[in-house]
Amino acid sequence: MSRPLRVLRWVPAFSVGLAAATTAEIAAVLLLYSGPGMLRSLTTVLAVESTTLGLGLWAVPDPDASVVDAVRRRWLLFLVSILAATVFTAAWSLVQRLGSTAAQQGLGLAFLAALPLYSTGVLLGAMGKAVAVDPADRASGVGGSAVLGAAVGFGVTGLFLAEVVTPASLLLGSLVLVSAGGLLHGAILDGRKPDAGRPVAAPDTDWMPDRESREP
Repeated sequence: MSRPLRVLRWVPAFSVGLAAATTAEIAAVLLLYSGPGMLRSLTTVLAVESTTLGLGLWAVPDPDASVVDAVRRRWLLFLVSILAATVFTAAWSLVQRLGSTAAQQGLGLAFLAALPLYSTGVLLGAMGKAVAVDPADRASGVGGSAVLGAAVGFGVTGLFLAEVVTPASLLLGSLVLVSAGGLLHGAILDGRKPDAGRPVAAPDTDWMPDRESREP
C-alpha cells in the first residue's frame, strides 16, 4: 500500500459513519415532525435504527469467502440504500401529503431508517473483517473512524437542516462523499497484498503415506 493511501485509510469508515448519521437524523426529524405522539414515534425510530444496525453488524462475511469481494458488494448495497433514502426524501419534500398515512410512515421508516442503518452495519462488519485478516492493516481503526464520522454527521445535519438546506441536499452530499470513500477503499484494498482477505488453502497431504503404512 502506498503512503498516501495508508494516511487516508481512515476516510472510508469515516464517510460511512457520517452518511449513516445524516440519514438517521433526517429520518428522525421527518418522521417525528409528521407523526403523532412524539415519544412513541421517537422510540419506534430509534428502536428500528439500532436493531437494523445491530443485525447488519452481525452479518459478517463467512470465513471461507473472499472478504474483499464481500466488502465491494456491501459498498454497493450501502450506496443503493443512501440513494434510495435521497430519492424518498426528495419526494417527501415535493409531495405535500406524503407521510400523512401509516403506510407512508412505514415506507419512510424502511427507506430512511431500516435499510440505511442495516447496510451500514453490514458494510462496517465486512470492513472490520477485512482489517482482521490483514495483520499489516490492523491499525486502521474502522470503529473509531465510523463513530467520529457519525459525530460529524450529526453535527452537520443539525447545523444545516435548521437553515435553508433541504434534507435531500444533505443526503445527496453524503452520497457523493460515500462514493468517494468507496473508491478510496477500493484503491486501498487493491494496494494490499494479493493474498490478504482471501482464505488460505490447506496443504495437500494426500501424497503423504499413512502412519500405519510407515511402521515396520
